[in-house]
Amino acid sequence: MRFYRFRHPQQDGFPKEIELFSRITLEEPLDVGQRIVPVPLSGGLSSLSAILLDDDYYNLLKEGRQSIDGISVLAPEWLILFKMKARIDLVRRSREAGDVDSRDLKKHLRDVFRLWEYVDPEARVAVSFPIEADIKEFFDTSDITSQQLKQIGIDEPVELIVEDLKRIYDLTR
Repeated sequence: MRFYRFRHPQQDGFPKEIELFSRITLEEPLDVGQRIVPVPLSGGLSSLSAILLDDDYYNLLKEGRQSIDGISVLAPEWLILFKMKARIDLVRRSREAGDVDSRDLKKHLRDVFRLWEYVDPEARVAVSFPIEADIKEFFDTSDITSQQLKQIGIDEPVELIVEDLKRIYDLTR
């Protein structure tokens, strides 16, 4: 039997990557700093894992999901928040342990700005205080320039995008 990780498909039209998310339960003993847990399945299948979410992000995930042809996906306004969180976690890990690939840091940063292009301009997303703090930390630790955005095909000034995102998440107050 073979198991496949859903990354880098050979055929166009397939998702580039599929990630599973799980809520923390009290039944699972976790190691300090553990962020990924196995997904228990019948029949001894054990090659799946899920990214752990705290209650704030789990609720955000439920709120932001939409169904497209029967498949649950996150709307861009919500996916941006998970990209921000992923980058924050990588920045923290890099400071603490230094074992983070700089390409991953850049990828999540660029993804936030790429996804902004798909956001409904009228969208408003209410976030909890911990998520609001994460958004602020993301902006405080982000060092992308308008010139770098142009290199990935975004012609808008970085300041305009940041202000737009702050408005979407109601951080302009």
